[in-house]
Amino acid sequence: MLRVSLRLRGAVTAPWTHRGSLLRGALGTGLSAACGGADVAGKHVCGRSDCAYAQVFKPGAPPPCILRPPLDPAATFGPGHDLDFELRLLGRGRRYIGEVAAAWRSVHEVDGAEVAGATVTIVGDRDLGLAPGSMDERGLTLNFVSPTELKYRGTHVDVPDPEALVAGVCGRIADLCRAYGDAPWDADHAAIRRLASAVVWQVLEGERMR
Repeated sequence: MLRVSLRLRGAVTAPWTHRGSLLRGALGTGLSAACGGADVAGKHVCGRSDCAYAQVFKPGAPPPCILRPPLDPAATFGPGHDLDFELRLLGRGRRYIGEVAAAWRSVHEVDGAEVAGATVTIVGDRDLGLAPGSMDERGLTLNFVSPTELKYRGTHVDVPDPEALVAGVCGRIADLCRAYGDAPWDADHAAIRRLASAVVWQVLEGERMR
């Protein structure tokens, strides 16, 4: 896992709904520059089979990483502010932890705001496995730290629902295993969703996913 702190020299507007894409954009720019690739018609081209950019931003697949954005509630961050966040690489994406760390250290701007410097710490590079586990009988608490958009059966879900959440998680795990794992995730998604539909779910008053 990487812990990153970007010291801003300029101001940047980063509302909750855009923080993830804003930081992924900065990472893409850094990785592209680091491998010496070129932008051709909006697509990264470098010709390297081991290109970190091509693996982390593989077309048609979700990025092999989990990005925990800055939790500061402010929408605008001024000069001298530190953007602090964490990023964990998954599966074969872990091979590029060094390149990703170097890319963050070389980032010069975020959404047009100049970056004065970056501090990157590699906390650990342990793989995030998918081995079966157990759940505490007392239950499970989900805490959404940023806005989450979820669709289920073609419809947007505003209030968290166990079946919809589990369906989304199953789909994402399957996509990640297919793109970056050693083998497909062979699970009965329909059976898992049926179990989820029987979960007793309590939503805190006033809570919404977006």
